[in-house]
Amino acid sequence: MSKNEEDVIIVQDTISIEEGKHTGTITDVIVRTSEAEGYEYVDIHVDTDDDKGETVNIKFGFPKYISVNSSFGKFLTETGFSFERGDTITMEDIKNHLVSKVITFQSMNEEVTGKGTFARILRETVKVS
Repeated sequence: MSKNEEDVIIVQDTISIEEGKHTGTITDVIVRTSEAEGYEYVDIHVDTDDDKGETVNIKFGFPKYISVNSSFGKFLTETGFSFERGDTITMEDIKNHLVSKVITFQSMNEEVTGKGTFARILRETVKVS
């Protein structure tokens, strides 16, 4: 019986990057729903180097809501994405605009009780290079 790639999960180490300034490349933009909160979020995936110099993928995100004053709207504007009130924007439009952009960001390691310490991108520090 052959294994479909979607049926396989490879166990990995916890992602660890040094706290501080980093450079990375946006690799994907995905919408996810938080069942507990009933909200949709946009996760932006970024490839960067870990403490060992290996490429790792970490993410940061926003609520799936765009206005000129929302955090996601401000981020899109800072990356050069234009929109006006009443526009209809698809996730494909956003993905096409963001994927492959090189960004700089600050990271922080955050301890989650009972789960361990995880690298977190401070989204307010993300800038397009």
